[in-house]
Amino acid sequence: SLMPIPAQERFTWLFWLVSAAPLGVMIAVGMFVALHVLNRPGPVASPRRERLRLQHSVLGPPSRGELAVAVIVGLTLVGWIVGPVFLIHPGLVALLAFIAVTVATRSRASDLARLDWGYLIFYGVALSLSGLVEGLRLDRIVAEPAGARLAEVGITGPVFVLFVGLLTALVRSVLPADQAVILLSLGLIPIAGAVGVHPWLVVIAILTLGLSWHVVAQTPEYLVAQVASEGRLYSHGQARRAAFAYLVVAFTALALSLPYWHLLGLV
Repeated sequence: SLMPIPAQERFTWLFWLVSAAPLGVMIAVGMFVALHVLNRPGPVASPRRERLRLQHSVLGPPSRGELAVAVIVGLTLVGWIVGPVFLIHPGLVALLAFIAVTVATRSRASDLARLDWGYLIFYGVALSLSGLVEGLRLDRIVAEPAGARLAEVGITGPVFVLFVGLLTALVRSVLPADQAVILLSLGLIPIAGAVGVHPWLVVIAILTLGLSWHVVAQTPEYLVAQVASEGRLYSHGQARRAAFAYLVVAFTALALSLPYWHLLGLV
């Protein structure tokens, strides 16, 4: 939604998959190798079935509400994929899904009050800014001088994509992933055309490095996995080595993907 309208129309779910597949494969293979090199796996004992059976008995079978939510989530994904073909805005699909979940789970006012409305409003305003900026031609006013200045220091084309990835990793040191992704996208997508790259390359570079982290508190997913496994899944030292290995693998994968993106006409 932050990309210009022509770029949004070109990047359907299928074209996005084709464009991002080599990058995703290289990162997956690179991290698989890095994890085995940095943390050599030792002998693993078979898990005790008693604990697994206990967890299954505590959870019990899925309830009607849980099954209903699972169906709604699946239909929401289908709606996002096929919706643009029928000119259905993704926001409308999300709104209908929200209403359906509210009805299926019989949510009360107190349940809705616990939602992070501040973040939702921020996210909505941020997504609407791109249309406002484009309508007022502010993107050209900002992009042309910025592109010229970057060209003077030699940051154009493929170099700009790697620069975006590096900047994202640096910004992630001070901002959460969601805020970093939105703010960097708003600032850098308008500059893409001025330096000769497709706006999607800015997006994919930001998303690739947007979940990088350097300290434990930066990544809620890390904390959840650490607490859920009671610290037995990995140590902080192992996770830290994996985090820095991801930076190396991600930058390498970005660089190696550039010739492929050139063939697609994105550079």
